[in-house]
Amino acid sequence: MDSGRANMPHEEAVRDPLLERSQVFDTADVTGSPWIEIDFPNDVARASTEILPQLQPLVSASH
Repeated sequence: MDSGRANMPHEEAVRDPLLERSQVFDTADVTGSPWIEIDFPNDVARASTEILPQLQPLVSASH
């Protein structure tokens, strides 16, 4: 945000740390898992009511 790029795509936000190698990044295969792209406030509400309940059994099973 301090750089004035707050409204740019998320790829821009993670590009610099990736190039600096100042942070550890990893990937995970989430094929078939419930997910949602959150761009707007109503997406957060939908994630809470639709996606999170689908993830709870997966999280509980991993413990």
